[in-house]
Amino acid sequence: IDYYKAETYGKVTLKFDYAPLQEKISGKASDYYDKSGELVKLAFEAFKKSNPQIDYEGIIISLPKEYTNIAAGWASGISPNWTATNEVGLRLIWMGAAPFNWGDPYAPPWKVLAHEVGHNFGLADLYATDTNTEKIDNYMGKTIGPFDIMGSLSAQGNEISFWHRWLAGWLADNQVTCIADATNAITATLSPVGTNDGQMKGIVIPLSRFSALLIESRKAQGYDTRLLADETGLVVYKINTQVASGAGPIQVVPKVNQYTNTPFSKALHDMVRFLKAPLQVGDSVTAEGYTIINVGDSSTDKALVIKGEDPRPIATITSQLASEYGLSEISIPDRKSTRLNSSHEWISRMPSSA
Repeated sequence: IDYYKAETYGKVTLKFDYAPLQEKISGKASDYYDKSGELVKLAFEAFKKSNPQIDYEGIIISLPKEYTNIAAGWASGISPNWTATNEVGLRLIWMGAAPFNWGDPYAPPWKVLAHEVGHNFGLADLYATDTNTEKIDNYMGKTIGPFDIMGSLSAQGNEISFWHRWLAGWLADNQVTCIADATNAITATLSPVGTNDGQMKGIVIPLSRFSALLIESRKAQGYDTRLLADETGLVVYKINTQVASGAGPIQVVPKVNQYTNTPFSKALHDMVRFLKAPLQVGDSVTAEGYTIINVGDSSTDKALVIKGEDPRPIATITSQLASEYGLSEISIPDRKSTRLNSSHEWISRMPSSA
């Protein structure tokens, strides 16, 4: 409850109740991890018995910690076809016994539940799932690494990325800006995603109908307090909306650091490989024809976006940079933001006056 109140900037307050009935549910415990129609059938059977008036939005089935199933959990989005009348939708979460027994202090049961609730809101898996469509794993540098609770649960960064918050409607359009053309260098000051201040939280640089670069600010605050000083700053991602959940739809674009040249192997998990990825003051990364430089200061992250390579002869910010490239701060109300249509194509629209 506390987590989602913080992540949604107070827009969501969850309420949980225990089912008033105690009875044996049909099927075996293992049936509730089957992602087939049997799972839906068993879940809704239990839902109707415990809540015949159907005034809840979802049901959580949790195995006792004594059960030996090794799985952690599974969840659905909302489906309008899970009720007898089709008048309401049902969200489903299956919680296994593993989170109670796997002994990981950085992935307690509440984080597993928070991750599964994220799926109830429609958020994608940002770690590599076992049977993902791209056949990637969590050691290939193709995930979000340590920067979202929808990624690896043991990770240091547990704030939800600005992109997910925006898709869920927790960020206003004027808190996300689209840079469709960086022919003239542009700067934008970004407030950390974990701060509830109404300021700009993210930048989208469209690359094609289905892909873009994303930029956000991460600081050691909120649910990111485990991040060390050199693990904070501007984080750059690449998103591909044609890539399925769990197959690497969002991948970190790291700056050069001690991990980037390390060969890919089972010895280095993505949540470690990308820990030093954020751009601190003076750092830059070039990707997809754009260079992003952090031109902020010790307290504030400011992204400078330039089309082309980093123009600096050395990796330091000089006083000449602003005058040479005619930098201008983005005026939030006057910028366009982007959304995806039903075909996963970019569309642009001006923020509403609200």
